[in-house]
Amino acid sequence: MEKRITAYHEAGHVIACDEFNIACGVVTITPNEERETAGHCMHAEDAPYECFKKGKLTTDEIKAIATWNEQHAIVGYAGHAALVALLNIGGMSDISAAENGAGQDFEKANERLGLDPERMGRAKAEALRIVTARRDDVEKVADALLKLGRLNDAQVDWVLIRGLPLPDHLAPRAGRGGAPIG
Repeated sequence: MEKRITAYHEAGHVIACDEFNIACGVVTITPNEERETAGHCMHAEDAPYECFKKGKLTTDEIKAIATWNEQHAIVGYAGHAALVALLNIGGMSDISAAENGAGQDFEKANERLGLDPERMGRAKAEALRIVTARRDDVEKVADALLKLGRLNDAQVDWVLIRGLPLPDHLAPRAGRGGAPIG
């Protein structure tokens, strides 16, 4: 059951990344003792902060940074939102998230939104909306993670469009996409 929960959690992050065209890089349900995680989704973290180098920010640059922070907060909340919406585990409170292994995700997301309760509430609601609306996609990615253990961006794209099995050129092998989990 724990692998299934982790697969759905990570799939929630992947689908939110897909919703905002954020490259997911690699997603895995392999535990990482050093990071104290049951799995992880390595999505692009580079913020649009190039504009800081020049000094004063334009209104458009400020809006771009706010949008980036909001989208990445939603991605952070979406892992736990998948558990709430699809597996009926917990609720969208910080306490429920911490109890179900998503405390780090929520802390980071809350910080991105300046700990503003109204913005956090809207972002949590949006995360729930996305995973609920894309339930089939969450399930496709979770199923692929349970079978393969790890997916790269190209494999995620294939799974979302065509499902499993992966074609030979995308099949897992050492150094790319991991090995199937038995």
